[in-house]
Amino acid sequence: MLFDKTPLYQSVDILLKTFVRLTPADAYEILRATSLNNLLRFVINWLKRETINEDKCSKSEKTGLAPVPSTLLNGNGVKRSIFLKKPISQELNQIQLAIKDSGMPTSIHKMIMNEFKRLCVMSTSNSDYSVSIDYISYVANLPWNKRTNETLDLEKAKSVLKSNHYGMEKVKNRILQFIAVKILNPDRRGPILCFIGPPGVGKTSIAKAIASSLNRTFKRISLGGINHYSDIKGHRRTYVGAMPGCIIQAYKGTSGDPAAALLEVIDPEQNSSFVDSYVNLPFDVSQVMFISTANNAANIPQTLRDRMEIIYLEGYTQVYHVNKEK
Repeated sequence: MLFDKTPLYQSVDILLKTFVRLTPADAYEILRATSLNNLLRFVINWLKRETINEDKCSKSEKTGLAPVPSTLLNGNGVKRSIFLKKPISQELNQIQLAIKDSGMPTSIHKMIMNEFKRLCVMSTSNSDYSVSIDYISYVANLPWNKRTNETLDLEKAKSVLKSNHYGMEKVKNRILQFIAVKILNPDRRGPILCFIGPPGVGKTSIAKAIASSLNRTFKRISLGGINHYSDIKGHRRTYVGAMPGCIIQAYKGTSGDPAAALLEVIDPEQNSSFVDSYVNLPFDVSQVMFISTANNAANIPQTLRDRMEIIYLEGYTQVYHVNKEK
């Protein structure tokens, strides 16, 4: 017998503390109990209910069930681990399916499943419950193995640039050279282009044209007003209201020194395992084509400038405005 050497009241106490995954309703029933007999009656009813649930689980295992770890103490006070199969809510079932279909690496999948199992045994009244759900859902829905099919067509790129921008021949030729090198050596990591020029000269629209010509998804991240490392790399989950940084948010499709964080993102030696502080898992951003824009090159830290190819865009002339209106 499990509790053959343990007094009855201690056995009930052990069951309540280490075996029963209490819901708010169960806790209320315990508070209402005025005697040991009432507590025993509650434990017996709970065990019957769990036995029924376990039978249901064994019949519908494919509908989304999670093993729920628990521990018991034997008569000598030694812990013994057991697993009960408990039906999970529809929300948790959807998260479990999202994890399965995410395509994340095996090592990361193992870590997330451990987090998911911990979530399954957590009471919904626990303050960490919603935090864990948000975190696991976010990680599961990241594009771990998804990427757009890049189109390396020099004629298409030339046509797109010509149709969207008048003049800027030097800039267009450099962009076409950039694409031509990529066609000849697709695996080569080219320089990070940085367009410098006054507001309104078409820096962002040129970047959009490049993305369109290559059939890549375009995401714009504004770094204006960012003055903290965590704005780029995210906040740790321990903070209230923690969120991922702007890089991971752009990947998801939502919109110290920040230069150091940005360097970690764009540096080809580091960005194959970029770690956002919120996600806290390595994420490969090495396949991203980064294009930066700025109004003044003097405001760019030297460590970043060393990794960029600066392309200056002059202000619009009267001739340009006339042709633009035409």
